Amino acid sequence: MKWTFVIQQKLKVALLLGAIMTLIIIANILERKNIEQINQSFSSIYNDRLIPATDIFYLTENLYRKQLLMETYLLSGRNSTREELQQEVHQYNTAIDSLIKDFEKTYLVTKESHLLAAFKTTIRDYELVEGAIIDLSLHESRSSAQHLYNSKGKHLLQTSIQHLNELTAIQSDIGSELMKGSRSVVKSSHLLSTLQIVIAVVIGMMIQVLVFSSKLINRSEDQFKMN
Repeated sequence: MKWTFVIQQKLKVALLLGAIMTLIIIANILERKNIEQINQSFSSIYNDRLIPATDIFYLTENLYRKQLLMETYLLSGRNSTREELQQEVHQYNTAIDSLIKDFEKTYLVTKESHLLAAFKTTIRDYELVEGAIIDLSLHESRSSAQHLYNSKGKHLLQTSIQHLNELTAIQSDIGSELMKGSRSVVKSSHLLSTLQIVIAVVIGMMIQVLVFSSKLINRSEDQFKMN
């Protein structure tokens, strides 16, 4: 009867140990997934938020430089040839196109896609107006060119910059959400680590109980043989 009881106890302990080992394996799998999620979050923050934010900064800078170039040209009465002025404008337009292409390669949420499409439309409209302003200033009069710039050109530029400001706000919001998600994953990892420590302590206690039980059984067997 004693041996039957001992075997039953050992089976219970074996099942419990099996369950604990299963929990450890599951905890390790979940922790690996958490680490992968954290890595993806930080990669997304850098590649899809920080770099695009830098692109937006340079886009805004190029737009302001175009604005300064055009206003300086119209207001100062600078005698530039068509080729010189168009070359300067072309350099800014090329830089802007390159930055837009880089921005499009990153991950964009729906609102970003819509704002970027609106920005591209507005900037293309401005480039057409910009060309018309240059033509007016060179073939007709500076006053007509100034009127077109003040009535349409300046508005399109400000609208473009507003689109960029809204894109910047989205970068900040999504970056904040990614950080919150990362903090949640880190908390989950801490809980899993604590669980594994608790399991390790339980296993240690169970091993001690088994060792103690085996000693008691050996003593009982020795006493039985002596009797």
